[in-house]
Amino acid sequence: LYGVLLNDDGGIIDDLIVYRRAQDYRLVLNAGTRQAVLDWLAKQNREQIDLAERELAMVAVQGPRAVECFVSLNAAPVAEDAFTFVEQADWLVARTGYTGE
Repeated sequence: LYGVLLNDDGGIIDDLIVYRRAQDYRLVLNAGTRQAVLDWLAKQNREQIDLAERELAMVAVQGPRAVECFVSLNAAPVAEDAFTFVEQADWLVARTGYTGE
């Protein structure tokens, strides 16, 4: 899900991507608003929040063959819709583009 995180007044804190996984959720946010998002999450404190930021890296593959690369990483057929993701071993591979490539 691509959306925005709003403050109590309806102002935008950040735009982000949320992945619903089998047992939890993963949020991808922007580095420039990292602290504001973490502060908001801490304020809500409704569920356990585990930060995995130090253990993760992100690689962006863009361009006309990006979908081909994405599909070739998965043995099973994969929907080519935006925001599709698959998990294999320790990898979460996602198609998050919304600009039409």
